[in-house]
Amino acid sequence: RSLVLAVLALASSTFAQINVPGQVPINPVEPLQHRLAYAGTTGMTVSWNTYEQISEPTVYYGTNSWDLSSFATGTSVTYVTSLTWSNHVNITGLMPDTQYYYIVSNTNCYNCSELTPYTFTTARSAGDYTPYTVAVAVDLGVMGSTGLSATSKGKISANDSTTIQSLARYMDGFDFFWHPGDIGYADYWLKEQIQKYLTFVPIDKGYEVYNMLLNTFYDEMQPITAQKPYMVGPGNHEANCDNGGTTDPTTNLSYTVDICMEGQRNFTGYRNHFRMPSNESGGLESFWYSFDHGMVHFIQIDTETDLGHGQPTKHQNRSTTTTTLHCNHQNRGQDDHKQRGRRRQTRAIIVVCDRRTAVSPRRARRSHAAGMVLV
Repeated sequence: RSLVLAVLALASSTFAQINVPGQVPINPVEPLQHRLAYAGTTGMTVSWNTYEQISEPTVYYGTNSWDLSSFATGTSVTYVTSLTWSNHVNITGLMPDTQYYYIVSNTNCYNCSELTPYTFTTARSAGDYTPYTVAVAVDLGVMGSTGLSATSKGKISANDSTTIQSLARYMDGFDFFWHPGDIGYADYWLKEQIQKYLTFVPIDKGYEVYNMLLNTFYDEMQPITAQKPYMVGPGNHEANCDNGGTTDPTTNLSYTVDICMEGQRNFTGYRNHFRMPSNESGGLESFWYSFDHGMVHFIQIDTETDLGHGQPTKHQNRSTTTTTLHCNHQNRGQDDHKQRGRRRQTRAIIVVCDRRTAVSPRRARRSHAAGMVLV
């Protein structure tokens, strides 16, 4: 596990393939959907998905692309009706605000996409006054032929850029990407079938379409999330496979969450796919958590389940982080948070990532609230 690994990662392969978003790769252990998450200022969680379980998911890393001799191992998890396995590796003992190169298990495997090492940069130390920019988007879904951006009323033109394309284009301009809810919109699969945006499949095969949309979205996001921490929060569309219910006007049949199969309820996909820094911050899974980055303490608040669990501000040092930035998917309890911010004499900024501020439901899936926050 040394220089040889880096050389292999960079080596050309006659059999190299290009993975198409949403398509099952030729080699089921090919690493896909790479994503990062801060794990304190001296840690990083590296995750990726495969179509087959890996016995010991491993990340090889170092500050030099030619020396990836450091490594960490993790776990491979899945759930009923999932088509993939999520692999999660937590790396500790890193230096703050430092760039690292990394590859994961089976990078450049036989019949896999050809990749060079990715990079990530750890969080800035609390109290670092250096200005930086954060990318924020909410209600972000699939782009292209399986997304409404190419087919719906008000669709984008060839001269327009999608949100994902814009994030990739300006990736060097922000430190991390914050996505507080409504991730991929796979739960819209039945509505899209009824509206004839997707080919019809029977209800009992809906889980295949649901997973196809999720995997397509995560594949499309990989160029960004493989190199920038992807900090997420739950939205209502992560709850189950048919959020809000669906009625087919041609048959007058109504569908509810009862059509969701095992593994497609209770935020199951979200809980398996992501690993946010709840352990480091006294939070709960990827619902409640917080982290420091320079002069700001960021807090992700869960508005989609019962309140009262987790303490996402547990480890905030207010002598070094003078600003608190909260984000949640829906506008609940904002006045209370503002009052708490005043009592603590800490500058509190409330970012409400509320789906109700978006446009009509069909366009909201592809026409997103997005922007940059200069800190």
